[in-house]
Amino acid sequence: MTFQALENLKSRLSQIEPLDYASANALLRDAIICARKTFGENSPHISKLENVLFEDPRFVFNSGNYQVKDNWNSGVKHLQSILDAMSYEMNLEKTKIPDLNAPAKVTLDWLIKHVPIKFWGGTLAILITTFLLGYSVGKNDLLRQIISAFQTHG
Repeated sequence: MTFQALENLKSRLSQIEPLDYASANALLRDAIICARKTFGENSPHISKLENVLFEDPRFVFNSGNYQVKDNWNSGVKHLQSILDAMSYEMNLEKTKIPDLNAPAKVTLDWLIKHVPIKFWGGTLAILITTFLLGYSVGKNDLLRQIISAFQTHG
């Protein structure tokens, strides 16, 4: 099923007249078929779709009873929720991050093309800081005296 087919199902659901059981059940049947084709036979979407009910089969209410509308609205909301979940899952599938394979040989050219600028800036900052710290320590007289004391006794 394509994303467009799923959007078509959602559009059909929004256009169904209240209490149009034939259209609702046809849409539900189409949604189950599409879910099987897209997500496979063992998809949790299928079992959820199979549990969508637009009327309660345990009771028979006259058409004016509030339960008729409540059951209808509950079924429509349940179906909409499942279609939204299927849509979300399809969007996740579309935006999967491809597997990154390291090259057989890492060269400077490869690093320049694949390593972000922030990393290079951070690396340069660390190198400069290390050099300046080493330069400062090298000019320190106390450190020179400690080093010469170890050299004369060793």
